[in-house]
Amino acid sequence: MKSNFKKSVLVLSLAVVTIFSSCSKSDPAVAVTPATTSGSGNITATIAGSAFQSSVVASISAQGNNISILAGDATGRSLNISVIGLTTAPVAGTYKLYDNPSNFVGSATLVNGPNQTYSSVGCDANLPQTGFTPTGTITFTTLSAAKIEGTFQFNSASLQSCSEIKIVTAGTFSKTF
Repeated sequence: MKSNFKKSVLVLSLAVVTIFSSCSKSDPAVAVTPATTSGSGNITATIAGSAFQSSVVASISAQGNNISILAGDATGRSLNISVIGLTTAPVAGTYKLYDNPSNFVGSATLVNGPNQTYSSVGCDANLPQTGFTPTGTITFTTLSAAKIEGTFQFNSASLQSCSEIKIVTAGTFSKTF
């Protein structure tokens, strides 16, 4: 079962990477943001006090006004952070992953093992949830056609039980295009 879960996470991760990596290095560079580039990068974090280092898949993709960060480790854990719904191209700075339903900028998902999925927006679309307040930020310290890097942190509620919460801190990402 554990092996099948790892394979499922890897296949899903590879599918997302394939979708976002359709451009080659010979494509012209984007002047301001890495709007059509993707590839591997370095992603680290602390998940509920345990170190996370991407090793299976690490992809940072940017297309249009959206940015996706995807990472997995050898134990089957994975992180997916999406910044979506921006009306303009993202610039260096800090973005809240979730503020309220009318100010949705992005989300983060943590898969911590079989049947252990956590979301930064919580387990129930009917907010507020008892015992869980969505919080999280992503900060782009460098965001250019040549490089993207920054930090992230968020809390996440179990999609299976709603009451279990995992805190992700000290997240970092870096990718040179």
